[in-house]
Amino acid sequence: MTPLLHSKQVESILGFAAGTLAVLRCRRSPNIPPHIKVGRSVRYDPKVVQAWLAARTVYQRRQA
Repeated sequence: MTPLLHSKQVESILGFAAGTLAVLRCRRSPNIPPHIKVGRSVRYDPKVVQAWLAARTVYQRRQA
């Protein structure tokens, strides 16, 4: 089992400012990766974060 990531680690991966994930979770924004609650702690599965990013990758088509 891979270790779960803390919010600060995910913010660093996504390039968010400190505390941004907490604000977006509180607003129930769909624009953040799914999280896991362990007691009062919030954790992220690294595989889910990578899949979430991959699903949002935009490829531009070349014009002929």
